[in-house]
Amino acid sequence: MRQFTTALLAAIALAGIGASSANAADPVPDSWTGFYAGLNVGYDWSNVSGNGTLGAATATGSETLTGIIGGGQIGYNWQMANNIVLGVEADFQGSDASSSTNKSYYGFAYSGTDRMTYFGTIRGRVGYMIDRWLPYITAGFGYGQGTTNATLSGVRTFSEAQSNGAWVVGAGVETALTGKWTVKFEYLAMGADIQNSFNTSRGTLTVNGTVLSNVVRTGLNYRF
Repeated sequence: MRQFTTALLAAIALAGIGASSANAADPVPDSWTGFYAGLNVGYDWSNVSGNGTLGAATATGSETLTGIIGGGQIGYNWQMANNIVLGVEADFQGSDASSSTNKSYYGFAYSGTDRMTYFGTIRGRVGYMIDRWLPYITAGFGYGQGTTNATLSGVRTFSEAQSNGAWVVGAGVETALTGKWTVKFEYLAMGADIQNSFNTSRGTLTVNGTVLSNVVRTGLNYRF
């Protein structure tokens, strides 16, 4: 992941240098219409809160998963009149965001690691072209997978993976570099509900919670 991050940031830096030296010769793009594809890298912090019920006992808790993300995106833009740009974009991200916990619940020792393994989104975009710049807002839906590996002493060892859908909203700005390259900076918020149940030696453990993920990332696109 570090090698991927370094390579992508170096590509963005080189493209930016090329753009600054070619600004005088490179015309401002007269249209954003068309397909594009690219790579991105960023950071995710996800706030997870919820409650668990086992028999007559209920416990609440919260945690924050943090880590690097990286992946790719593909999309299509339509430039309308008055510099308005409509688009649709899909992306897929690998993630190493995780959190580890060691505590006690009702006298039972608990140790575990929660991890987000991947997520993706499909979103619409609405932007307004200002010279080389395209500020935009975006919204749609997402999906992802989280895993839990934990031990509740005397009750059960858990190793579970769960997939969930999510809502997604965000905003960003994209700018034209030299040639057909563009670079973007983006923030996304994603929310999902979690519901699960586990059979244990002491009955059924029921878990309900919510996840709110915050994603900041930069990406490099090529317009076809």
